[in-house]
Amino acid sequence: MEWIIILLIVAVIWYALSSSKRKNEVDIPIKVSIETSHKGGGYDPDRVIDTGKITKVADDVFCINPKSPLPLTLKGLSNSDAAHIKKLLDGEAQWQRNLNDITFEIAQHNIECLELEEFVSQLHSEVIEYVEKRKKESNEWDESSEKDKADLIREFQSAAIENLASKPSNERALETLLFGNPGDVTLDDQLLELFSGNKDIYRFYVSGLGRSSKANQVPADDYYRKNWETLVELGLAKRGKDIPIEALLDGLRMKDINEYFSDRLEKKLTRKAMAVEYAAAQTDVLDVLSKHMSFREMFQISEPKDINVSEIKACYEYAAAQAELMRDTYVTGYRTLDTLDDARDAEYDGWEIESDDCCQQCSKLNGKKTKRKPSKLPPFHVGCTCSLDGVYD
Repeated sequence: MEWIIILLIVAVIWYALSSSKRKNEVDIPIKVSIETSHKGGGYDPDRVIDTGKITKVADDVFCINPKSPLPLTLKGLSNSDAAHIKKLLDGEAQWQRNLNDITFEIAQHNIECLELEEFVSQLHSEVIEYVEKRKKESNEWDESSEKDKADLIREFQSAAIENLASKPSNERALETLLFGNPGDVTLDDQLLELFSGNKDIYRFYVSGLGRSSKANQVPADDYYRKNWETLVELGLAKRGKDIPIEALLDGLRMKDINEYFSDRLEKKLTRKAMAVEYAAAQTDVLDVLSKHMSFREMFQISEPKDINVSEIKACYEYAAAQAELMRDTYVTGYRTLDTLDDARDAEYDGWEIESDDCCQQCSKLNGKKTKRKPSKLPPFHVGCTCSLDGVYD
C-alpha cells in the first residue's frame, strides 16, 4: 500500500514539473533567407555598377563612363543632360527598354559621341577605298548608265561593309551612319519643339510621315487613338470631315465604293483612280459615306509646311542608329565592369572572351581563355558586343 502512495506522489511531482516547463517555453520564429552569389548581367534591379563619375571635358562635352574599358564622350549637352543619358544607359544595361528615350535625347539636343564619330569616319574611309577599287576592277562600270552605276555602288558598299575586319555587330545601324547622314542634323529641331519633349508622340508622328495620302480608321478602343487625337490638337493631323474627300475614298476598297454608290452606277467601277474620282464628284458624297463610316474615327497625318519630310525621317533614323551603337558600347563596358566586380568574391580560376556575335577581328578572340585578366577588355571597339566571363577549372 505504501509503495502505491509513493508512486502517486512521484507521478504528481513529475506532472507539475513538466507543466511548468511547457509554460516557460517560448516559440522562437526561424527566419530563413536565401542569397544568390550571381550579381552580374543586370539581373538585380537594385544593383548599379559604377562606371565612373561624369567628367567635364569642355563647356558642352562630358565623358559619361570614365571607368569603362572604352569611355564615351558626348558633345552638345549640359551636365544634367549627360546625367540623364547616363541613367538611361545604366537602365539599358539592366534590361530596361530606354533606347527610344535615348534616341529622342540625341535628336532633340543634336548630341554627338566623339568616339562614335571617329570610328565611323575611319570605317567610311575604308569603305570608300574598297568601293573605288571595285569600280576600277568592274567590267560593267564604264558602260553602265547612271542608274546602273547607282545600283553597282550600293552593291559595292554592301560588300565593303561585309569585308570590314573591325565593325559594330549592328551592321544596319552602321550602314545608316555611313550612308544615311542627313548632313544637317538640326533640320528637325523646329518640329521637335512642337512636341514639348513628348518623345512617344514624336516617334509615332515621324513613323507616319511619308504615308499621309490615305485616311486611317482608328476606333475609340484602338491603342493609338490618343496619339492621333494629340496630333490633331497640335495641328499635325486632320480628323473626320476636315480630311480631303479623296483621301477618305482612297482608304476604301473598290468593293466598298461600288456598294455605296450602287444605286446610281450603270456598271461597276473597275479602276481605283476612276472610282475615287467618280465618288468625289458626287454632290452628296459625305452623306453617302456617313451611312457607312464614323467620321470621328478617321484620321490623316498632316505633313509640316516648309519642312522636307524625307530629311526629317533621315534625321531621326540617324539619331536612332547613333543611340543603338552608343548603347551597345556602353552596355558592353558596363557588363565587363560587372564581371570584374563579381571576381572579388567569385575567385575565378581564369577568364574567357565570348565574341561570336561581333566582327571578324573580335571573332579571333572567341573562346580564348587566360589565367590572368586580359590586358585589353571588351568593348574592343565602338559597337562591340563581346563579353568577358570568369571561369573555373
